[in-house]
Amino acid sequence: MKYEVIVKSEAREDIKQAMAWYEEKSNGLGEEFVEVILDYATYLSTNAHTHPKVNGEYRELLVKKFPYVIVYRIVEDNLILILGVIHTMKHPASRKRKTIE
Repeated sequence: MKYEVIVKSEAREDIKQAMAWYEEKSNGLGEEFVEVILDYATYLSTNAHTHPKVNGEYRELLVKKFPYVIVYRIVEDNLILILGVIHTMKHPASRKRKTIE
């Protein structure tokens, strides 16, 4: 089954901030970060249930190339909401803020 993936505005802001930070460190690295995140979103569209629930209905997908985790939720039979893209060094409590819609 293929899911539609929607990136919530909070997650878009997370991506935008991380992209700016990486781009400041190395030209092109911010764009590479965004490409990796988009690849993971595409991956989720066909593999949504492969990642365990970590907080109620919320799931996390670890990004391998960058130290980030994608927080998402399956909300309908064919819809995934990406709620946040969070640096793994942030306190777990900051991840929970992403679970509030």
